Amino acid sequence: MQKQGLAELRQRARGRGGVQVLVSGGSSGLAVGAKQVFQALKEELARRGVSGVEVSLGGEWGLTAEEPLVVVKEDRRVTLYGNVNEEGARRIASEHLAAGKPVDQWLIELREVSK
Repeated sequence: MQKQGLAELRQRARGRGGVQVLVSGGSSGLAVGAKQVFQALKEELARRGVSGVEVSLGGEWGLTAEEPLVVVKEDRRVTLYGNVNEEGARRIASEHLAAGKPVDQWLIELREVSK
């Protein structure tokens, strides 16, 4: 495959060059409100007119005590939030995704990554 074609595939896999948000959607996450967190994120992003963010439900991640989990994957940073409720989801959408400032209250880990 040509380099340009591979780059395009990588770009699409990252949410068309934007930010990818994953909500833990396994049985333990769903049992404690992951679906409501997922909906609150999507609704708040839409309400604020934020584009370039892909929100999806993932599976079980093995951190049951921290469910629901939210992972924000940006170009050079990955942020993990835990015990996120609907209020937390709205704040993550408005403060982190819309304004670029991680939300300390639900923050588990923030990691800078190389490209």
